[in-house]
Amino acid sequence: QPIVKLGDSYVFELGVFTKHILIAPYDSEVIDRFRDRLAGYSVNKKTIKVPVDWDVDVELIQDLVAATSQ
Repeated sequence: QPIVKLGDSYVFELGVFTKHILIAPYDSEVIDRFRDRLAGYSVNKKTIKVPVDWDVDVELIQDLVAATSQ
């Protein structure tokens, strides 16, 4: 599973399954800070679930990674 690592810290992970993709920032507080931009997705305490045919929001992914690595 793809994991983004900056320096010695893991900051972001993706899990791809049959019917969905799980996006998991390593700082769960990031999800709370982005909650308004995550409206419409299935959001849990530590993960964001999107359908496998999701039109990737590159800017959102980049912002989540950047926020998690701060």
